[in-house]
Amino acid sequence: MSKYDDLLPLHRQEGITRREGFRIPPRSTLCSWFHPAEEYLSGIVDAMFDESKQSAPYLAVDATGASVRGAQKAPCDPWHVFVFVAAQQHVVFRYARTHDSTVLGEMLDGYRGYLLADASSI
Repeated sequence: MSKYDDLLPLHRQEGITRREGFRIPPRSTLCSWFHPAEEYLSGIVDAMFDESKQSAPYLAVDATGASVRGAQKAPCDPWHVFVFVAAQQHVVFRYARTHDSTVLGEMLDGYRGYLLADASSI
């Protein structure tokens, strides 16, 4: 909950739990849990997005840039996080290395409905 709902980085969670008198596993252990969790949950998220594209009369989308570091001490790469909201259904996040109409078109492949977006040129 703290990582995704409260958007707290792991190092802040370590400090908070230490002040509260207990220790969470080392950050390296917490990081190692993300990949298996993504493998386990990605099918559910994909199904949520597919359902939204099949049944939502409109989708809202927004994108924001994020710097992502792949390997330790490697320079950060610019990535883009797209947030899709299907009213009364789902909120789904998708990411891409580019922020253009091709990427958005691929993400929305098969969708027939209204798209609410900002004034971006894509």
